[in-house]
Amino acid sequence: MSHASRFLVPSLGALALAGLFAAPAGAQVEVERLRFEAVSGVLMQGNLATTDFIADFSQFGGARIVRFDGTLDVDPSIWYGFRSTYRWNESLSFTGSWMHTRGRYRVQWPAEASIEGNFDLEGLLLSINDFAFGGGEIFRADRAMSDAVSDLYLATATWEFPVLDRWAYPYLSLGGGVFQQRSDGAVIQYGYESDIPAPLQYLNPGDYERSIGLSVFSLSGTNPVVSYGGGMRVSIGQKWGVDLQLEDVVRLGVDHSHVDATSTPEPDPLAQRLFSTTFRGTEGAVHNFGFRLSLTYAAWPFRGPR
Repeated sequence: MSHASRFLVPSLGALALAGLFAAPAGAQVEVERLRFEAVSGVLMQGNLATTDFIADFSQFGGARIVRFDGTLDVDPSIWYGFRSTYRWNESLSFTGSWMHTRGRYRVQWPAEASIEGNFDLEGLLLSINDFAFGGGEIFRADRAMSDAVSDLYLATATWEFPVLDRWAYPYLSLGGGVFQQRSDGAVIQYGYESDIPAPLQYLNPGDYERSIGLSVFSLSGTNPVVSYGGGMRVSIGQKWGVDLQLEDVVRLGVDHSHVDATSTPEPDPLAQRLFSTTFRGTEGAVHNFGFRLSLTYAAWPFRGPR
């Protein structure tokens, strides 16, 4: 039985370069028992809460904005990690993996405009902050939402079936594990790339956001997950290979009901409370769609990466 070391360059450009210089693909006849890989890709997370929003700018000659049934989720973000695979036989293998990602929380509603798109809460809050504190390089806020820091620990069984003279291996996977996520502070919070405006310097965290009518809450949870999906391993030379995987990572038992209590009253422009936010936290299952890509290389003296 052979042992192969795998190295990742998570880049489509690197993949194209490898395909250009690789030797003709050969049959994957070697059956390695143990494989180590570095993996990267993209994670698109499901809805964590639904939300309603009111903004009242009548005191400044503006309009009253009302939006219903928006969503709180996370921007699609790069995730990366490591996995180790033990091959039980020609078709069945078992994998343990760890993936990490850090993505910005976002709150959105469908835009009520002739051009399709989304009404994004962070964009509005950053504009209002520039108006309130003069913008420019002195008091420029660079964010109004915090990051979601997430880790996935997963054990997976994979069933492969070779095609195309054994140099392509489609596969199906099923696994389970643990998903951990925490917000880097309150979900809705201003951050400044330069000086903090003087009126905010002596306030406690969250006081300013509450004073203008924004909900202040954080998220933190550890949930069991079920993962299912599929992909394909392909040999692109005597040493090189690529592995593309798509999967649905389902968080089970999610309970964000505590965010409901952070909803705020109707706006009162005379009291400088411009906004009203209502959140209804998700309870139950949350689907997260993941894409993983690894470019692999079989170290000497092995050939035919799988």
